[in-house]
Amino acid sequence: MWLWNVRELYQDMARMEAIVAKSGLQYVITRPAFIVDEPARNDLVLAVNTNSPPGRMLTTSDLAAFMLEQARSDKYLGATVGVYTGRELRFGQNADYDKMAEKSKAAREAAEKLKQQQP
Repeated sequence: MWLWNVRELYQDMARMEAIVAKSGLQYVITRPAFIVDEPARNDLVLAVNTNSPPGRMLTTSDLAAFMLEQARSDKYLGATVGVYTGRELRFGQNADYDKMAEKSKAAREAAEKLKQQQP
């Protein structure tokens, strides 16, 4: 059911990637797995110009390290790179969706508060 509900999101993503590819710009399109706020695990797997397996996880730290590496390298220029790990996402077992949603809500509220304080 979830996939049906987000089908338009994936169509938009495909259109966006086609626009970027035809732009003439240097690019790396990154497709991260489900991102969790945990320490680095240093166990990234990359899917270059192909789809990543569904239901995988990725830490914020590992994604950040990969993105910084791309700023210093041209290894994946012009490629679409799925970034994930071998960890499978299992809500309630290794990922607490409610905790993540609450943390995300708090971050949005803090950002809005900062925005309102700016002149």
